[in-house]
Amino acid sequence: MFTVSKCQCQGSREYQEDTHVSGSVGPKMQTAAVFDGHGGVELAKVCATHFLSYLSASLQRHNNDGVRALRDSLSGIDQHAKAQMPTTTAGTTACAVLVSPTTIYSANVGDSGAILFSLVDNGKVFKLTEAHKPEVPSETDRILRGGGFVTPPHHTDGVHRVMGRLSVSRALGDYDMRPWVSDVPEFTQHMIGPHDQFVVLATDGVWDVMSANEV
Repeated sequence: MFTVSKCQCQGSREYQEDTHVSGSVGPKMQTAAVFDGHGGVELAKVCATHFLSYLSASLQRHNNDGVRALRDSLSGIDQHAKAQMPTTTAGTTACAVLVSPTTIYSANVGDSGAILFSLVDNGKVFKLTEAHKPEVPSETDRILRGGGFVTPPHHTDGVHRVMGRLSVSRALGDYDMRPWVSDVPEFTQHMIGPHDQFVVLATDGVWDVMSANEV
């Protein structure tokens, strides 16, 4: 149905905490996802290992409802990881797209993201997701209402952090940071048009240095 190309670069770090997965999850349904781990690669590995099977089962259970299937699969993986590693302090972002013949469904927690390139208006980029960072006003309000706080950048290493620790305000895992770090994804649906060309999913290693138009 569509072709998937993958590229992963460790950069100057001594370890790699990013994972990715793609494949078919049902008749005429395909998916791709990226996960950016922090505090260890454990959660990102669990997500990459189990995402396809969880999503395939969720699609069958919800009669190919893309949003419900993505919601249930990410929640299920998060609960599975907690049961397997109840004391872990690791976490991961998650950005996934599910493509049917008519629709692109996207789900996101954290600052990994997805964009769509279309030939409409002589070439246009559409953001399918928005980054969940603690300095985003709606995220700041949610954290404060939950009794948490956001550390300003001049008190850390130049970035806003939830409770002085995490630079993302939503993630899978990070069980010791709940409810301030939420595991609730945000979703979008895009009806596929004749001018749509391709989707790019990437972790913050790309989005921190390149804009959507540059990509």
